[in-house]
Amino acid sequence: GSEMCIRDRTPTIQLFPNPVGKTIQLEGFDLNINDVQLEIINRNGKLIFSNKVYINNGRLQISTDLANIQNSGTYFLRVISLGQSHVLKFIKIN
Repeated sequence: GSEMCIRDRTPTIQLFPNPVGKTIQLEGFDLNINDVQLEIINRNGKLIFSNKVYINNGRLQISTDLANIQNSGTYFLRVISLGQSHVLKFIKIN
């Protein structure tokens, strides 16, 4: 049966669209998760956003304005949930 894959509980979190315009969307969270800690780091390694963000139905959406992302370029997004951290790289376009 499907009991074999219970221990592999790392979700595949996907970020789209990439490049990002006005809104960052993430999907693929465990449906039991209600919120995550979201951090956004610019390419100089500076933390520009850190906050708890709510998950709805395994999905998350945040505007780039709210996340303090003004300039176009490369950014890193870190999601921390249940003690696990996932880092996703994305590009912001204006």
